[in-house]
Amino acid sequence: MALATGATAIVAFSGYVALGVLIPAGEPRLRIPEDVSITGFDDIPVSAIIGAGLTTASVSKTNLARLAPELLCVQDVDLT
Repeated sequence: MALATGATAIVAFSGYVALGVLIPAGEPRLRIPEDVSITGFDDIPVSAIIGAGLTTASVSKTNLARLAPELLCVQDVDLT
């Protein structure tokens, strides 16, 4: 469905979701990453062995945990 919109990249919120996108996107008519780029987030181990052009972002979970309270407590934000 995403590719029907003319999108050239798909950003998945996790590596597992990216793999789920990678399977149907791997139809013979599509070349990854030449025709569509797929990016996952969390650097799951299997992403290193897939070898199908999957890009993954690796983020320190320790740093995320340390920064989360600070980021959640932002005050005086105008959401209008």
